[in-house]
Amino acid sequence: MSNFKQKCVYALIVFIVGLGTFLVKNLTSVSSTIELNSSTYDTKKQNVPYYITIHLAGAVEKPGVYKVIAGSRILDILNTYSNSLPNSNLDKINLAKIVQDGQRIYIPYLNIDSIKAKASKHPPITHLNLNTATKKQLQKLPGIGNKISEEIIAYRHQHGFFYSKRDLLKVKFIGPKLYEKLAQFLYL
Repeated sequence: MSNFKQKCVYALIVFIVGLGTFLVKNLTSVSSTIELNSSTYDTKKQNVPYYITIHLAGAVEKPGVYKVIAGSRILDILNTYSNSLPNSNLDKINLAKIVQDGQRIYIPYLNIDSIKAKASKHPPITHLNLNTATKKQLQKLPGIGNKISEEIIAYRHQHGFFYSKRDLLKVKFIGPKLYEKLAQFLYL
């Protein structure tokens, strides 16, 4: 081999080794820079809250679309953005559920049957004319059911009008305790 060719081969080998060393050093440096930057980015991302959009509907004061902090629970959303209505049925939903982006949260209403059932347990007490009250009206009074209301009407048919509220004590099944409960709601 000629001297010139030999020098070219050595120069080429030195160049390749130098280039390899340079690339290895720089690639390692770039790799650690990427890892350092990505870990810094993740840390910042975890500390900054981000918002999601949800749709609140049903038995609430202010239905609508809201931006809420990710990870919020349904109960937090109701307390913060819109209270539930008195006729809402919160037993039908999981208030501890964490909401998702784009989720529609429907708060159901109490059904009509359950509202009627609650109302019938506590009917309003009115003042009644003892001489003209119907069986149904009498049953709205405390302590008066089907049987006692029938007895009051039967007494009226047999004896005529009541002339005093105390005449009610003559009706079968009505004693002094029941009379005391009823007297305040009756007139002649």
